[in-house]
Amino acid sequence: MSCRTKFESLKKKFIDAVIENINQRVPETDFLRYMSVLARRPISFLDDTELALWGNEEVQKLAIFYGSDQCHLYKDPDTNEMVTVTSEAIVNTEATMTEWMTLKRVVKAQQYPRSSMALLWNLICQYHSEEFPNMQKLAGLALCHPIHTADCERSFSSQNLITMKLRCRLSGEHVDELMRVMIEGTLIQSLILIGL
Repeated sequence: MSCRTKFESLKKKFIDAVIENINQRVPETDFLRYMSVLARRPISFLDDTELALWGNEEVQKLAIFYGSDQCHLYKDPDTNEMVTVTSEAIVNTEATMTEWMTLKRVVKAQQYPRSSMALLWNLICQYHSEEFPNMQKLAGLALCHPIHTADCERSFSSQNLITMKLRCRLSGEHVDELMRVMIEGTLIQSLILIGL
């Protein structure tokens, strides 16, 4: 019982520290919305005037945040003292804005698919890696953040379709395997068709 109580206490402290760290690093609640403009889904419907203005405010806020050194306080677990850690700037603010203005026009002109943010940025990195280094860094950060919950919701839906009343005795391992097949099924079928 003592070990379990200690574990629960440590787990709570760890989770509280992670939440505090996230709140310090991402102070604004709209921060994830700012990152979502990097997917550029609506630009096909914008004329040239609207395209020139679209997303500038959001990218500017990202560029300012990631373009300046950030100081973070955290409690050292060994000494219980507050320690200041400085993270260096990741992007150049002015260059990021210049890249953003060019990138919008390139993506619209090339008609890159925007149904998947990862696919879009894979194409940009493949064909324009030298032109947009700062934007690639921001996209890498955005792709690491949970910008939307669609994947999570899709997983829960798959789980609910698999674990129904008649399949209540499936082990966690089997549910996991069935969910992978259900979610990634088209990929698996295409690999089978090409002989991998």
